[in-house]
Order: sequence, then C-alpha cells, then structure tokens
Amino acid sequence: MFGTPLRKDGVPDDPRYREGYLNAAALDRLAVMTGRSVGELQSALPNLRTKRLLNAAGGPAWDWPGTPAAVSW
Repeated sequence: MFGTPLRKDGVPDDPRYREGYLNAAALDRLAVMTGRSVGELQSALPNLRTKRLLNAAGGPAWDWPGTPAAVSW
C-alpha cells in the first residue's frame, strides 16, 4: 500500500468512493508504483496537490476521511 493509515480508531472508508489524502512520502511512493511523475499525478488528482497533502512526518501515510454518501449506480 502507500504507507501507514492515519486513522487509528477504525478502518478508513472505501477508497473507491472517496478522495484519498497522502503525505509527501506516500505521494512519492504512488508515483513509483504507477510509473507517473508526481506532477502528472497532481495534475490529474486535485487531492494530491501540494496544498492538500497531509502534514504527517516520517514515512508514507494516508487517510480517507469522512463517510461516503450513498452511492447509486
């Protein structure tokens, strides 16, 4: 995965239905995993832009905050 989940009091929401937030180390790892540059990922996914990165220091960390709204297909 990308690193350590920040949410300790339960499981994060399903990332298929929510925006995920990463710290800089996790963003670097995602870039390597996808074969894309950090700039490409930040251009395509607004939640990965510098102003929206998590402030978690240390190794890769991520979070999918909130509860998703009902999804109907």
